[in-house]
Amino acid sequence: AGSRCAALLPAHYAAPDGGNVYPFMSWADAARNIQDAVDAAGDAETVLVTNGVYDAGGRPMPGHLVTTRVAVAKAVLVRSMNGAERWYTSSCAT
Repeated sequence: AGSRCAALLPAHYAAPDGGNVYPFMSWADAARNIQDAVDAAGDAETVLVTNGVYDAGGRPMPGHLVTTRVAVAKAVLVRSMNGAERWYTSSCAT
């Protein structure tokens, strides 16, 4: 009773050449880094990531000091549109 279907919830988008318009609700407005799209998403929502290299953004996970390119600390599904081998994150260190 009361369960939510992820397919009916809004999706947030990430694309290296996206328009970077919050809350990143279309490919045209997609975040240019995955972290911004994850941050915009609510629990049980999806972040769709397209092909490319993501070399900006990120943050430390709660309780940690080292920055990671994508920190997901909530119930968000991060999904590649064309398979994980089609998008890459470059490392970052702070």
